[in-house]
Amino acid sequence: MRASARTSTSLRIITALLATTTVILGMLLAGATPASAHAVVVATDPAGGQVLTEPPGRVTVQFSERVSTDLGGLRVLDTEGDQVDSGDSTLSGSGETLTVSLPPGLADGTYVASYRVVSADGHPISGAFVFGVGEGTEIDEARVAPLTSAGDTAYDVAATVSRFVTYVAALLAAGLAVFLAFVHDQRADRWALTPVVRVAALVAGLSTVTTIGLQAALTTGRGLAAMTDLATLRGALAEGLGWQSVVLLVGLAVVHVSTDTTRLVVAQVLAFYGALAVAVAFIFWGHSRQAPDVAVSLAADALHAITAAVWFGGLVGLALLLRRRLRDAPEDPQVLRSTAAVVARFSSLAAVTLVLLVLAGAVLAWQEVGSRSALGSTAYGRLVLAKVFATLAIVGIAAYNRSRLVPDIEADLRDQDDGDLREGPGPTAIEEPVEAGSPTVLAPTVQTGSRSPAWSRLATTVRVEALGILVVLAITSLLVYTTPPRDAIATSPVVFNQTLPAGSYQVNLVVTPAAVGPNAMHVQYLDQSGRPVDTPRSLTVELELPERGVGPLRLEVPRAGPGHFLVSDADMPLTGTWDVTLVARLTDFDLQRTTFRVRIT
Repeated sequence: MRASARTSTSLRIITALLATTTVILGMLLAGATPASAHAVVVATDPAGGQVLTEPPGRVTVQFSERVSTDLGGLRVLDTEGDQVDSGDSTLSGSGETLTVSLPPGLADGTYVASYRVVSADGHPISGAFVFGVGEGTEIDEARVAPLTSAGDTAYDVAATVSRFVTYVAALLAAGLAVFLAFVHDQRADRWALTPVVRVAALVAGLSTVTTIGLQAALTTGRGLAAMTDLATLRGALAEGLGWQSVVLLVGLAVVHVSTDTTRLVVAQVLAFYGALAVAVAFIFWGHSRQAPDVAVSLAADALHAITAAVWFGGLVGLALLLRRRLRDAPEDPQVLRSTAAVVARFSSLAAVTLVLLVLAGAVLAWQEVGSRSALGSTAYGRLVLAKVFATLAIVGIAAYNRSRLVPDIEADLRDQDDGDLREGPGPTAIEEPVEAGSPTVLAPTVQTGSRSPAWSRLATTVRVEALGILVVLAITSLLVYTTPPRDAIATSPVVFNQTLPAGSYQVNLVVTPAAVGPNAMHVQYLDQSGRPVDTPRSLTVELELPERGVGPLRLEVPRAGPGHFLVSDADMPLTGTWDVTLVARLTDFDLQRTTFRVRIT
């Protein structure tokens, strides 16, 4: 009894912890800020907060990876919210640099550059930065604040919730169909569980359609208008979301059909391939498509989804089965033996599933996090840790079920069998035939024997496991809309970013953090269309602070790519406006000098 009391107390504690985690996640969802997706901005020209003495001819935003502007682009607004650019927002050939030209004679004042793009993994990204034109211009941050806010918070929260509902409903439909086809003992109460599969499949389909509409709203910034525009919705299906939706809906339809047949082999084939389609659908849209090792990441993602479905759907199916049978036939020995066989089959399946789930999750986490330090220092890493802790709690419950409760139930049934053999044949339960599709529950004509208390404890632990998986799926929904550490910019935010003409080319200089001490310098030579060019042969940087009589300090700059040069630790020890001169050797006899004035704070 004391062991049972300790077990009950432990389960109450675990349930309370999981419930608390659920509440916290709900608060996070309710207060979520606009989603930070996969690609991030690495540089802008002009730099945010920069005041130019002359109006620029264009505005550029450089991202960490390829982006798409099918439903978005780059706009420049004045303080009244009127668009002042030429409306020719374009992407570079690499798809990483977004540019829009400005008309000549732009008036002095404050301007807002606002961008909306879709990351290579399909997630919408939006943002804005402010710059000024004209000597003596002071940027009016308060006046332009409404223009820099995307106003997407409600849609971001809705997208996260929709993703969570899709995960839960789709995995439940797929996993429960597998449970009914492969684990259930095919007694009459199987037909009482099929409506759960059908409702879950329907909910997953509706939430998938909702996700498409929310993607259109987030990508364009047009809200409900975008969600009802067919052309915009078609554009939102790009970058993998379309394929995911099609494969997922087909898989859900097949899973639904698997619950309609009375032929077990047909149900098993349909449940298996339907669940497989549901799992594979999730690899078409998300972080895995841009992982360092795409093939490994996609395979791990698919395995992660199918094992999660089998585990989650099986737990829900087992919980519903135990609830019905312990209520309607609490002491019928035949029912208990058959149910014990179901529990044993699921326990074996869950053991294999858990191992595969943990392995797949570990591979995905390493692909996205990249280092142990990022686990505690980034939002993505902390969410991964929360997911790991929640999963370990569930694994602990599952291990208790397999090592203690299942053996107790089997031993109790063996004892009853031994007792029946000693006492001779007795009355047996007779189950009336039930037509396929009938919701009729078991109604044994005779009940004998007594039920082990392990049955009640098992019913409780299974419900707690299912609750725990809901927590894990909620965390997964947040992870989908959080930038992985491997894609976050490790350096300080870019403070200086400028492009100047350099003969027949142009050259871009980025200095981070533009503060006293070591600075990183990125130099990129471009043609007039903004494409990288493989020039010059070599590059030297001269650093000089005329107002303090410092310099020039000369640095040989190593090449990092075609027309791309990188200095990782240029020391600028004093505050002030430094002259950064790029001395480019074009040929054996030609040198080209381009000077930037960089403010170091």
